This record gives sequence, C-alpha cells and structure tokens, in this order.
Amino acid sequence: MIKVIIVDDERWNRDLIRAFGQWEQLGLEIVGEANNGEEAINLMEQFEPHIVITDMKMPGVTGTQLMQYISAHYPNVLTIVISGYDDFEYARQAIKYSAVEYLLKPIDAMELNDVLERCKENIVELSMINLNPILDIELSYTFHSYEKQITTIFEQLDQGQLDKLFQQVAVDFEQINNENVYDKLLEQWIVILHQLINDFSIQLELVNAQVIPATMNELLHDVHQQYTTALQALIIQRKYKNKLPIQEVKKYITTHANNNITLEEIASRFYVSKEYLSKIFKQEYGVNITDYIVQLRMELAHYHLTESAQSIKEIAELVGYEDVSYFYRVFRKHFGIAPGEMRKSTGLK
Repeated sequence: MIKVIIVDDERWNRDLIRAFGQWEQLGLEIVGEANNGEEAINLMEQFEPHIVITDMKMPGVTGTQLMQYISAHYPNVLTIVISGYDDFEYARQAIKYSAVEYLLKPIDAMELNDVLERCKENIVELSMINLNPILDIELSYTFHSYEKQITTIFEQLDQGQLDKLFQQVAVDFEQINNENVYDKLLEQWIVILHQLINDFSIQLELVNAQVIPATMNELLHDVHQQYTTALQALIIQRKYKNKLPIQEVKKYITTHANNNITLEEIASRFYVSKEYLSKIFKQEYGVNITDYIVQLRMELAHYHLTESAQSIKEIAELVGYEDVSYFYRVFRKHFGIAPGEMRKSTGLK
C-alpha cells in the first residue's frame, strides 16, 4: 500500500479529505493524521509515508515549514497542498517545494482524487519494475533521490560530487541480488543521462544508450564514465557561466512569454544554473523572472481584452495559460478586477 498522512489543524477538514478520497480503489492508505507541522514530522519519522496532504496556515510549525522539512529530509515524498487562502505567496511556496498540486478549500472530491491518482501514477512510474510492490517503491525512491542530486550536480558543474554520488550508487547496486532489477536500474540511469543532455542542451555525440555487455560493475563504471563525459562537455560549452548576456535573456523571455516557458528552460538555453540566472536578472532589472513573465502576459492580455473580440478563454490560451480559472486569478491579482469587468469597461462584449 502507498502510505498517506493528512495534516490540518481543523478536524472537519481532515474528515472531509478522508471521506472524499477513494483510498482503497487507488491503493492508498491513510496511516496518520496531524494537527500541525510538528506532529506531522513525528509521523513522518514513524510511518515514512509516500504522500503528505497538508494545510498551509497552521499554529506552530506551518505548512511551509513542514514542506521545507520534507524537501530536506524526505525529498521523494509527494506533497499536496490544500489551503483556504487563494494567496500568491502560499502558491509560490508550494511551487518552491515541488508540491504536486495546490487545491483551494472547500475541497472538491473530483479534484482531490485526480491529484491522488496522479501521485499514485508517479510512484508506480518511479518503481520501474514489476516485482514486489514494496520493493519497487523502496528501490525507486532511493534512485529517484539520486536523480535529483544528479540534476543539482550538473547545475553546479561539480565533478567531485558526481564521483562521490557514483561511489554511493555502486554500494547500493552491490546490495541488489536480482539481475533483472539491476538491469532495469542501469537502463534508468541511461534514460536520466539522456534527459540531462536534453535539459542542459549538451552538445555531445559520444553518449550511447547501448552499453557493451560486461560484468555488472563494469557496466556501472561505463555509465559513470558517460556521465563524466557529458558533464565535461557541459563545462566546456558553458561559455556564459561568468558572462551571462542578460539583455539576450530578457529579449528571449519577451519573445516567448506567451509560450509555456520555464525558468529551467531559460537557464538551460543560456548554459547557467537557474539560481544564477534568477540572481543576475533580479540585480539587473529589479524583478524576478517569474514576475516579469506574468507582467508581460498581463500586458498582452489587457491589449487583447480591450482591442479584440476574442473570448476570454482564447485570450488566456494566447498569452500562455491553459487553465482559464488560473488565468482569472492571476489577472484579478494583477489588475484588481476580473477580465470580464475590464472588457465591459471598454464597451466590448
């Protein structure tokens, strides 16, 4: 069973979550409930859940602090935020700590079960193999945490940390007695490698997904060498590491703001880490990249609302929002009125 804990200082909210969730059908089990973040941390240590459903505003240890703790100590745990506040800062914190979803109260049963099903699919996908389900989850979570570390290593261009990580990976691989499991995990490492090459736009032709048959340890060593080759290629090509063309970055963002661009994508395109990119952009223009993208989208939305007869749904999609309800929330927060009200003020219908 996939283990879940619910964290909310209001008992009736926990009761609703418990009542609305299709736990048995989804193969999930509620193993504990907590009134606040401090109790939740104790439950984390006791039950080691796979999913945490948490409120944001709680006495003592808040939802944000709990998510920070989970991110640091249980990076593979999936978090669902359920809050009574349609607050940008809360949403930002949820995104920062990689929450799967940010749901608003009152809880909608369909939305809750949709996100629970996505969590389950995520966990099953990470399992990678069709053996004992508990074994799958434990193994996949261990190696998923390594995947996150690999991404950080490539962002920081840290060859030493890469070598240390593979030393630990080698130790973990030695504990695997099932050759099929070993092969599946090796295949997954190759998949991760190719994903890194795509994400960081690494120009490299030598990395091959097919390894030459050999002993298991030799295969793992070969994969280690391929990661090293990719990292060295990234170090060489990251010519903008200390000389970021910030005006080109701004031009690129301005041109693509209505597309589904992300900070990660922009950082990859200019061969820098997202942390470094955010810092330099804020220093240069006094606004962070996310807010700048929102500003551009809102300006474009304002233009189309007041100058065209397109529907609000069409305008939302045109400026980069697939979720119309989210577009409404962002628009109201930015302008203080709803899109429909702004359109009425211009006399358009």
